[in-house]
Amino acid sequence: MARGIVAAWYGASFLSRIPKKHIMGVIAVLLLATAMLLTGETVVSGASWSLLADGSQWRGPTAVVAGLFVGTISSLLGVAGGEFIIPILIFIFGADIKTAGTASVLISLPVVLTGVTRHWLTGHYRSQTMLAYLALPMCIGSLIGAAVGGYLAA
Repeated sequence: MARGIVAAWYGASFLSRIPKKHIMGVIAVLLLATAMLLTGETVVSGASWSLLADGSQWRGPTAVVAGLFVGTISSLLGVAGGEFIIPILIFIFGADIKTAGTASVLISLPVVLTGVTRHWLTGHYRSQTMLAYLALPMCIGSLIGAAVGGYLAA
């Protein structure tokens, strides 16, 4: 998680160096690759495998590298990172989809907060009022929705 936070900070600063016309291509390639991986996982549904075994000494270092990747990509694209965190947890670490989804939220929170802070400080937000009149009410609604969803799931 700490590596993801550091990567999110630097990923947001790299955004200003990448021409806008190239960012859309990067997004398309990353999301297409993710879609292909998830489609492949669906085709072999029920197969339980992971790139790294449970006791592997490479799990920790791989998690650090994955955190750096997710933090950087999340800040560059302005996303929470779940579209990358969940496939990483499933394909590399062998997590089931429910565990991966829950872990994705926990991993995304500090990464998103770091990216938002960095974007705010570098002036990447074009509309300051959009944050107050759209993002804040949606955050409040999301908190209430999460509480209701958690209650219903229990």
